[in-house]
Amino acid sequence: MPSQEYGIEIRADSVDVGWDNSHRSIQARAVGSFAYMAAGVVVFCLIMFTKRHGASTWWELTTSPRDSARLVMANAIVAIASGLLGLFVLIGMRNFFLSGEKLHCDRSQMTLSRIPWYSFTGRWTARSFSLAEISKMEYGVVYSGKGGDTYGISFSAHGWRKKLFAGIDARDAFRILRGMESLGVDVRYDPEMLAQSQAMVQDRTV
Repeated sequence: MPSQEYGIEIRADSVDVGWDNSHRSIQARAVGSFAYMAAGVVVFCLIMFTKRHGASTWWELTTSPRDSARLVMANAIVAIASGLLGLFVLIGMRNFFLSGEKLHCDRSQMTLSRIPWYSFTGRWTARSFSLAEISKMEYGVVYSGKGGDTYGISFSAHGWRKKLFAGIDARDAFRILRGMESLGVDVRYDPEMLAQSQAMVQDRTV
């Protein structure tokens, strides 16, 4: 997820955190959507027309004999390329519509609200957890991929690992965790991540 600006309010009896893209103009969201779609087309073309072992996938697809191993392989590559293109287009379309994520916590429960990725109407959904149901809240890697690791906040509840605020930086994350800990939430601190947060604070105060 792209870097977001989070609204963070820490009080003696509550923590509120949230972001949404409603402040972005329709034009800005349209540019972002087009960028994702264009990237999908570029990736599709690279897969289809880049030569490997002297021949491109397109050439193999159009010239290979029926039932040949080369044609089977070309069809498999086309299926993968088409799936990737569809994924980029879907992300691009979703990027045009409203999205957001919020957290509210007091001394009795935590409520998470978000606009689901599959919602194109901007409708928020919410789920609440009592503080007794929450354990091992921490900052760390929440998603991994070829593009690298994405950091965020996660916690355990009802036997599942929940993830939120993917892409948040260490400084903001630890500010949130300390506020949650003061309300009675079970918080864990990774020493390496804590050091990273402290280094970011020092850099911003120099």
